[in-house]
Amino acid sequence: MKAKACDVCERPLAERVTTPAAPYLYVLGGLPRIGLSGIVVYRCVECGVDLPVIPKPGQLHRALADFFVRKPGLLAGDELRFLRKYAGLSAQTFAARLGINPSHLSRVETGKHASLHASTDRLARAIVLAAIGSNDVRELLSRDVAEQARPLRRPLAKMEGNRWKVAA
Repeated sequence: MKAKACDVCERPLAERVTTPAAPYLYVLGGLPRIGLSGIVVYRCVECGVDLPVIPKPGQLHRALADFFVRKPGLLAGDELRFLRKYAGLSAQTFAARLGINPSHLSRVETGKHASLHASTDRLARAIVLAAIGSNDVRELLSRDVAEQARPLRRPLAKMEGNRWKVAA
């Protein structure tokens, strides 16, 4: 069997399995602060291109969405954008449902504004849960606001066996 070659420079690719200590940062999913562990990544030593093999991406995205909706602290912009897209909502529709200007939503999603206000953050999570057909809206809305304010360290999504698990 022929070794895999880089699509850019046609050199052979090196293979590695990611670990919690050396995860693949999920830039392709728009979440550069999320590490993926337990997957194979092919890397071109010549041009530096990474080609991750991400099994069950739908399951990974569901696990990440569930993690973000339930995480303490305010959503970061990339997490908010991920949830909006996961729920299948345009920026215009999402902003209208939140009662904010689409340009403000854009500034939050791109990191030009720190975050949404705590009550708008909670509403965003509820809208996402409702959009994906979850029955967990009541639990989210009854959560103590102080619990939402706790900071969170970098999450790690790990492929364990045949399932994705996300932990803080």
